[in-house]
Amino acid sequence: MNHIVEKFVKTAGMYVGKKANGKMPPAVQLDRILDKIERITKLDITDAEKKEGLDILWDMYAKVQKPLSKSNYTEDESWGNAKKDQETGWWGREYNTEVNQTTYGEAFTDVIDSAQVPNPTTKIVRYDDD
Repeated sequence: MNHIVEKFVKTAGMYVGKKANGKMPPAVQLDRILDKIERITKLDITDAEKKEGLDILWDMYAKVQKPLSKSNYTEDESWGNAKKDQETGWWGREYNTEVNQTTYGEAFTDVIDSAQVPNPTTKIVRYDDD
């Protein structure tokens, strides 16, 4: 196997191994494996060398997808768009500070507008300090 392809395969293996299971959202695992697949396809090496690495990576991809395809898997594969905490290294939805458009659907622009501009029908009550 080409040394560059081997490096990509080893890196992708870290996303699928025992250490990553349950600690990283499946959506992130799949995304990172696909990144390595894309990078291998862009390499200037023989097709046989590419195929060897791609076969291994597609097997890893299938391994991550297998539990997701079971009927008892009910959790969102992105764990609610989970992000990694920089201090602890743990993944969780509580570390996501971005606004997720899919949560609000078609009302997304209304929600953002109302957050930026206060509602004119709401009156501000001022209390005197007397």
